[in-house]
Amino acid sequence: MAESAFSNWIPVEYGTQVIQKVTQTSAVENYGQEFMMTSNSRYVARDGGVTASLVQKGAAYNEDATGGDSVLLTAGKWGAQVRIAEEDIMDSLADIINSKANALGTAMAKLIDNMGLGINAAPGTNNAQTTSVYYGLTQSLASTNYTANANVFATPAGSAGSLNTITGTGPFNTAGYDLLSNALGAVEQSDYFNEEDMIAIAHPFWRKQFRGIKDAQGRPIFEEGSQGGYPGGGQGPTPDRIFGLPVFYSLGAVVAPTPTSAPAAYAGTSTPGSAVAGTAGNRLLIFCNRLYALLGKRTTNPNNPQGTPEFQIVPPMYSGTDDTILRGRVRRAFAMGVPNAFSYIESVS
Repeated sequence: MAESAFSNWIPVEYGTQVIQKVTQTSAVENYGQEFMMTSNSRYVARDGGVTASLVQKGAAYNEDATGGDSVLLTAGKWGAQVRIAEEDIMDSLADIINSKANALGTAMAKLIDNMGLGINAAPGTNNAQTTSVYYGLTQSLASTNYTANANVFATPAGSAGSLNTITGTGPFNTAGYDLLSNALGAVEQSDYFNEEDMIAIAHPFWRKQFRGIKDAQGRPIFEEGSQGGYPGGGQGPTPDRIFGLPVFYSLGAVVAPTPTSAPAAYAGTSTPGSAVAGTAGNRLLIFCNRLYALLGKRTTNPNNPQGTPEFQIVPPMYSGTDDTILRGRVRRAFAMGVPNAFSYIESVS
């Protein structure tokens, strides 16, 4: 075939925008109580409270011997780097570097939430820095009178994690309602409940479940916010509400063996009796008093006193190739102030 039958090479032009995943923010980062850390470890004092009693006329006061202890925050460095080809930077009008920076920020947001909420491992194992909500609620803590698994709930076997298919009595799905009510009630009946500071952190999976749940009078318990509940934060002036509490969505609210920004796919099955708690990919709904979600922010750079995420560009002359390297990092720690201030429902099947 003659060469003239072929067209010349035609460059494909790019616009200035890059197709990206939805930018996500960390629920823990946005709603946890912040503690600045100038070293890798910080102890936060925890008061054991005081017990009062009746004092008879002329009798001595009973002296309370309850002491206190502390919660340890241990910071870990989380981050990643990506290589950006020289051609992508020079031949395109698209803002490749900023798009990759946003992608790194999104990955770290999910990672921070997963680290604090869903890791099924003890501190020091499987790269777990501190005790997650998921693991911590399965352990007893005598200093706060918390019994292992007291605030742990799960959907029944065979339901594929769905509240909407739980068999209930009467014309409405009261069983699904009761499961949510019992999980929230575990925190409501503790000394650490304060309605103004209560929130729910949920994997976006739960949003569909909420829409199908009604109370015994057929009234929805879910109020859908005007901003829609973005999958990874849901932060906004009118968030979704469940039992009147604001709900913030996070893709990091997933059971995982190690902290990750790419949690395993949901392992649900509709086979009755095959439920396995702790399976990677099981999705979580967490009720908590946010004042007891302790977020440590490690500062190492004088130019970054607030410990915000940092980015570094390594030019080709130092990368060893023609590529530019973009690095992102953040130093964070997480701990529950008291386990009694948390409860969760795990979607099992």
